Amino acid sequence: MQELTHEYIGEERKRKIELLTQAFDTLTARESQVVAFLACGLSNKQIARQLSTCEGTVKVQLHSIAIKLGFDTCPLKRTAIAIMAIRYGGYAVSDKLLLSFVK
Repeated sequence: MQELTHEYIGEERKRKIELLTQAFDTLTARESQVVAFLACGLSNKQIARQLSTCEGTVKVQLHSIAIKLGFDTCPLKRTAIAIMAIRYGGYAVSDKLLLSFVK
């Protein structure tokens, strides 16, 4: 019985990871940029500066991203998006990306 429970949990986890990975594929190019900067630890203001937009636009984009990824009711949306982006979304925090916005 315990083996079946572990097997079910493993399958359920795999299914959720697959759905999350697919959800990252639904992001627009701009949303993907926002996620990449968020995964590097940038604030909304810093992201806005990098993308030559206003902070309010970044907030709207993050809200849209949270909905697409299923984190819209999560109190730690930014953290959840960043962790999942690195872990399952194929986003990598690289020195090149970090250096690209250092002025």
